[in-house]
Amino acid sequence: DHRIREKQLAELIEKGIGQLPSKMREIFELSRKKSLSHKQIAAQLNLSEQTVKKQVNNALRILRTKLGTMLFLVV
Repeated sequence: DHRIREKQLAELIEKGIGQLPSKMREIFELSRKKSLSHKQIAAQLNLSEQTVKKQVNNALRILRTKLGTMLFLVV
């Protein structure tokens, strides 16, 4: 039962990430999945570090909101 719920949670997270705006998703994935720093992401995408930081924070806020609602419905 625990593994099934863990798998469902992982799927919900991936679905939530997939629904982010494309640039925000790209920045978020570089930050979280590739473990790049804000400075590295900014250099790679030719953005300011502040823009990267804001996009990551916005993505986290959106995901918390979406996942909170989804988790409530699943559990």
